[in-house]
Amino acid sequence: MKSTGHVIKASEIEKLLESEKEKGRAVSEADMIRRQALEDGRAQAAAETAAMLAHAADIKSRALRESRKKIVSLAVETAGRIVQKEIQLDPSVVAGMIDRAVDLVMEKTRLSIRVNPEDIKVAGEMMQNGDSDRKHDSIDFVPDSDVERGGCIIDCSLGRIDARLETILKRIKNELSG
Repeated sequence: MKSTGHVIKASEIEKLLESEKEKGRAVSEADMIRRQALEDGRAQAAAETAAMLAHAADIKSRALRESRKKIVSLAVETAGRIVQKEIQLDPSVVAGMIDRAVDLVMEKTRLSIRVNPEDIKVAGEMMQNGDSDRKHDSIDFVPDSDVERGGCIIDCSLGRIDARLETILKRIKNELSG
């Protein structure tokens, strides 16, 4: 019989086997590199997403703070206008505002109350009618054009109470904005 085939030497078989092992290792290493790159990409994407979400939350927080400040300012400004309109329509509102400010002075003492010149008449009537608590030695009303209608500044031995409408509204705005 005649041999038709080529004889493969053992060393060639070993080389082929080694070559196949190398290919297997290369494929395995490539798969490992691909998996690592995929994991690294996912981690980087997660970090970038977290950073973008934090930035978006910061923007949202700043926008809400600014909106709140604007809403508070608008509300306080509107309240001031309403009170001023109420004072124009009903000057007796002034007496109530002055009376509440006088109630803040706890010590029996002499009071000097600066009011807008347009409010002097209402303040005097308040005293004549006995609408004010008589726990103070005396109350003198002093016209002061720097005091807006409806407000007053009370001076006494203990100090000063600034009950001007603008001061009250400013305190309210600061408390609500705080």
